[in-house]
Amino acid sequence: MRMSNQEVSEENLKKLRTYFASGEPVPERHGTANISAIALGAGVRRAVCYHDLAKPIIAEAVARYGLGLPNQQRVEREEVPARAAQRIHDLEQQVVELRARLSRFEHLEQHMTATGMLPR
Repeated sequence: MRMSNQEVSEENLKKLRTYFASGEPVPERHGTANISAIALGAGVRRAVCYHDLAKPIIAEAVARYGLGLPNQQRVEREEVPARAAQRIHDLEQQVVELRARLSRFEHLEQHMTATGMLPR
């Protein structure tokens, strides 16, 4: 029998509580909790750790170890690195050249379709 979403959610929360109750230290990366490692250790998908009901459970366990939660805000990139900009420029030039070659082949195709022969 298939479990309902609510039952799956409750089971996942139970797994998280059991994981933190085991006394195993909270995995950390750069002074913050490693959410991926927590999810792996608890046997749940990482997305479960971001659910509103799971956040307080994780926050409490993380606070016991003096760690912080990772910052989930996106960081805007200000500019494209010079190497990437050069690569983009080179690829744009290649696209222009390939389009010119393609137009020549389109002309040949039209001539062959109309006459059945290659142009001389």
